[in-house]
Amino acid sequence: MRFRFRLEAVLRVRQRALEARQRSVTEGQRALSAVDSRVASLSHQMRQSFLESVEHRGRSTLDVAALRGNQFFRGWLHRKIMDAQDELARRREELQTERAQLAEARKQFKVIETLRERRRRQHALAASREERWEADEVGLQRFVRDRRSEGETETT
Repeated sequence: MRFRFRLEAVLRVRQRALEARQRSVTEGQRALSAVDSRVASLSHQMRQSFLESVEHRGRSTLDVAALRGNQFFRGWLHRKIMDAQDELARRREELQTERAQLAEARKQFKVIETLRERRRRQHALAASREERWEADEVGLQRFVRDRRSEGETETT
């Protein structure tokens, strides 16, 4: 008697959903990492720009155009950093949602997988009982046949 799990199709669907959620979380982590790197890069550029402006101020002659350009650039960088930080916060929220969905997909998969294992154990137990019953039946038939043959030899 071969084991056959009737919900195997459901288990495969849940496994594919779980794998899709895992890929989604991985992609979310990559996107979060990319935005985080962009924030770090922009922040580094901001520090460099600030250091350049301090360096310009320390000179004996001021280049107003260069200072204003640097100030304009820092304002632009600041807006870019703020936008990137907003995106970073949004990506973190999305990743948190994806992780929650991954946990739910794992739970749903585990439910069916646990059911399959329980049914497999029940099937193995039933098959073992059936084999024992058949072996007992064969033994009983052999015993009856041996008793009959002993009875026939005693009468002759």
